[in-house]
Amino acid sequence: MHTPMKAELTIEEMAARGEIPSALEGCYLRLGPNPMAQLKRETEARRASEQAKEGDK
Repeated sequence: MHTPMKAELTIEEMAARGEIPSALEGCYLRLGPNPMAQLKRETEARRASEQAKEGDK
């Protein structure tokens, strides 16, 4: 859950508890940080640090 999407989905039939207001139109979009982008930044920073250490030798 809450991982990067690999595909854009249109789900028309979904179970819901209660009632969805008839005036509700649109779609649900989850906006938030992409955990894979953070991992990529950390990996790149670690590689740059390791390369700098190698250059000091």
